[in-house]
Amino acid sequence: MLTAIVKNSRMLAAQVVHLELKALSPFDYLPGQFIRLSVGEESPGIPARRCYSLASAPKSNGEFDLCLKQVTGGHSSVFLQKLTQGDLLEFEPPDGDFILRSPLRNSLFIASGTGVAPVRAMVQWLFTGGNRSIGRDFSLFHCAQSVEGLYYHDEFEEIARLNRNFYYRPILIGKQYGESAPVIAAVSEAVLSRSGVDIYTCGAPGLLQSCEDLVRKYVSNDHRLVKAA
Repeated sequence: MLTAIVKNSRMLAAQVVHLELKALSPFDYLPGQFIRLSVGEESPGIPARRCYSLASAPKSNGEFDLCLKQVTGGHSSVFLQKLTQGDLLEFEPPDGDFILRSPLRNSLFIASGTGVAPVRAMVQWLFTGGNRSIGRDFSLFHCAQSVEGLYYHDEFEEIARLNRNFYYRPILIGKQYGESAPVIAAVSEAVLSRSGVDIYTCGAPGLLQSCEDLVRKYVSNDHRLVKAA
């Protein structure tokens, strides 16, 4: 088990918290991976662990972010709500294969809710770490039911402003916005007419399944679909 200290926390929206931590010993991970965080005990003597995607690119100083959705009365939510600066948390080493594929190609990210957390780690890694993104185009379709659900919106807009090869499109979905129709249309326009695009999806199952079903109809275009588990 690894140990991290809580440096800061802030609310991104109602029941969604951004948690900043620093590991007390060196550890590394690939953007898109997750950790199993110890959140007390399920019952006496039985530890409780929950999986959370790492929401920031790897840093040499051991700092990392998490984006957590709190559920009223949920075991992990009750535990995490009590955290204060300086508290210690234990977690298992990073795991997961929702990572950028090699060789790196033109890519589209489709994310909703806290599913944007691993995508944020990928985008940070691509655009804040030297020349990793050069020669390729990247797009993020960021889906939410309201403006408040567009977590990290300002950060993504700033990356898009500074990098011509990063396109950021926030999309509001839900009954009042015509369900997932805007996303399907956007995928059709931006992806299906091209070839050799990697498509990474993470978030609400129903929304993303609609996009994935559409993409699979065009597999002859050499698209590569990567789903978060």
